[in-house]
Amino acid sequence: MSRIKKFFQRLKKAFLKQPILYAILILLIVIGGWLRLYRIDSTIMFQGDQGRDAIIVAKIFKDFDLAFVGPVTSIGNMYLGPFYYYFMLPFLFISYPSPVGPAVGVALANIAAIAIFYFLGSKMVGKKAALWASFFFTFSNVGIFYSRFSWNPNLSALCAFLTLYFLYQALNNKTKNWLWVGLTAGILIQLHYVNLIVIAICGLFWFYQWWQKRRDRFWQKNNHFWQYSFGAIAIFVLTMVPLIFFDWKYDWRNIAAAGAIFGKEESFSNKQSAGLLSEINLYRYHFRDRAQQIIVNLTLPEFSQIPHIYLLAYVILITFLIISYRRKNDEHGLGYQIFGVSLLVSITITAFYRHNVYDHYLLSALPISCFVLGCLVSWLPKKNWTFLVNLAIGVIFLSGNYQSNFYKQDYMLNQIDQLTDFLLKNVNEEEEFGVSLINSNGDSFGEHYRYFLETKTDKLVPISRTPNVNTLLIIDETQEANLEDSANFDIVVFRNAQASVSALPYDGHKIYKMEKLVEEVDYDKR
Repeated sequence: MSRIKKFFQRLKKAFLKQPILYAILILLIVIGGWLRLYRIDSTIMFQGDQGRDAIIVAKIFKDFDLAFVGPVTSIGNMYLGPFYYYFMLPFLFISYPSPVGPAVGVALANIAAIAIFYFLGSKMVGKKAALWASFFFTFSNVGIFYSRFSWNPNLSALCAFLTLYFLYQALNNKTKNWLWVGLTAGILIQLHYVNLIVIAICGLFWFYQWWQKRRDRFWQKNNHFWQYSFGAIAIFVLTMVPLIFFDWKYDWRNIAAAGAIFGKEESFSNKQSAGLLSEINLYRYHFRDRAQQIIVNLTLPEFSQIPHIYLLAYVILITFLIISYRRKNDEHGLGYQIFGVSLLVSITITAFYRHNVYDHYLLSALPISCFVLGCLVSWLPKKNWTFLVNLAIGVIFLSGNYQSNFYKQDYMLNQIDQLTDFLLKNVNEEEEFGVSLINSNGDSFGEHYRYFLETKTDKLVPISRTPNVNTLLIIDETQEANLEDSANFDIVVFRNAQASVSALPYDGHKIYKMEKLVEEVDYDKR
C-alpha cells in the first residue's frame, strides 16, 4: 500500500509541476477510451475465431477443463501458447454468457497502453516524444480497430512495447531487467509467432551488450550479467512449457509445421526464381512494401493508396536512422537506437516473407512506428513556427486515420443470439443435434453460433461427434449453397444416410434441417 501511495503522491506532484502536459495525457486517455469502448457491445466482431476461444475459456471455469495450448494459426496450422485464454478468463467469467467481456478486456489493455507509452516511453525518448507517441497510438485507425474485439494478436502492441522498455532498462546497466524481457517475450510469442521479430531484436541487443562488456569481468560479475541472461532464458522457456509438452505428446507437430512454413510452403523462398539477381529484385520490392506498411499503413492508413507513398516511408526511415545515430550520445540516445534498430529489423525480416502480410501480423511494430514519429516531431527546432507545424502534423494524422465504420459493423451479437434461438425452436429438446456452417470463408464449424448454442443447451454435440447424430442444422450465410454438391464433411455424411432436408425460413440466412433416414456408421474421428 505504501508503494501505491507514493506512486500517487509522485503523480500528483508531477501534475502540479506540468499541469498542461498531464491534462493533455488525461484527455488522450479519455478520448482513446471512448474510441475503443463506444458501442462495443453492439458492434463487436464475433466470428469463428472468437467463438472458438470463448468456448474453450468457458470450459475452463465451467468444467475446470484447463487449456494447455492456445489458438491455432491461420498459416501453418501451428498452435500458440495458452496465455491469451487465461487473459480472457476473468473477463468472460464476469460477462458470461455474453462474450463481450474479453473484448472489453482487450480495449482496457489498449487504453492503458496510452498511459504506459507516455510514462515508460518518456524514460526512453523524453516526455515530448512519448506524449506524441501516445497521441499517435490514441488515434491510430489500426490501433482502434484491433482494440474493439477479442483476438490474441490484439495485445501485441502493448506487450511488444513492454518488451522493448525492459530491454532498454536491461541495457541501461540494470541487467536484472533481462528477467522481465524473458517474461514479456514469453507472453509476446504466445500472441502471434510473427512477434518473434521483437525477440530477435532483444537477442541482437543482448549480443551487442555482451560484445561491449566481454572483456570487463568485473562489470559482468558485479551486474550478474550471465545469471540474469540464463534466468531470462529459463523464464522464457517456462512460459512455453505447456506448449512444449503438447508438442512432445503429439509428435512435435509445431516443429514440423514450422519446418513446412520455412521450406515446403515457399513462405521465405521463391523456387521459380531466375537466380540471385531475381531474388535481390524481389526482396527489394518486398522491402519497399513492408517499409510502407509498417511506417505509413499502420499510422496513416487513409493515405496508403496515394501513388509512391512508400517514398514517405523511406524518408522517415532514413531521417530517423541518421538523426538517432547523431544523437546516440544524448540522454535518450539508447532509446532512439532501440526504436531505430527495431524499425529497421522489422522491415528487413518481414521483407523475406513471400505472402501477404496483414496488419494484425504487424501490431508489434505499431508502437515502434508511433515512437519513431513521436521522436521526429519532438526533434523539430523550437521556433515561432513550431506550434503551427505541430498543429499541422496533428491534423494530417487525424485525417489519415479518420474512420467511422468501427461503429457500424454488422457482426452484431444480437443477430447471432436470435438465430440460435430460432435453431433451438426447430429441434427436439430431448435429442442431440449438430450444427454446420456454409459461408464464403470456408468456415464449416460456425463456432460463433456454436458458442451461443452451448450457453443455451447441452444437446449440441462436439464437432467430432456431429456425424454420429441424427439431426444436423445447416446455416447457409451465402444463401446460394447446393446441398447436393456440397463437400462439407457433415453434409456428405448426412447425404449418404439419405437424410431428409427441410428449409426453415429465416430472414438473412437460409437454414436447413437434415435428418437421417438410414442408420449410419459410427464415426469416431473425423
